[in-house]
This record gives sequence, C-alpha cells and structure tokens, in this order.
Amino acid sequence: MSLTADNRFDLGFQLVLSEFLPLVPDRSDKFLSLLHDEISRAIKAGWELESEEWGSVQLRGDDVVINLRKPTTFDDAGFELSKG
Repeated sequence: MSLTADNRFDLGFQLVLSEFLPLVPDRSDKFLSLLHDEISRAIKAGWELESEEWGSVQLRGDDVVINLRKPTTFDDAGFELSKG
C-alpha cells in the first residue's frame, strides 16, 4: 500500500497521523513534506523499518510504501465466540 504519491502523503494516512499528532492544518504541508524527505533519506541510507508482526516500509521509486504482512493466527481449542 503506497503511503505517498508525487511526494505527498495519502489523505487517509494524513488523517490517521492527525489522530496521533497535534497537526496544525495550515502548517501540516511543511511537516508532511519534511517527514517524507526524512523517511526517504533514511531508507536510502540503509535504515530498515520492519517487523515480523506488521511488515515493512520501503521506497518504490520516490513513493514511501508500507508492505503489510498477513496476521499470524493460531488455533486455541478453549476459545469460544461470545453469544450475544
């Protein structure tokens, strides 16, 4: 899933990010541009952002892309769905 296109973060990602960071709307463009540049430079310099649990963030051209992994599931013989 691409987080950026044409050096801009996807609107959905921007909305999720704004739930966690107090972004000021008229200043968020500069912050997001700097964030894109920092992530891109870090990955190009060899920085790896990945986890066995959720996946990885990589560059595809100039776009920042998140590769999500399928969640690991397991069988639990004692598990029952709630009825209600």
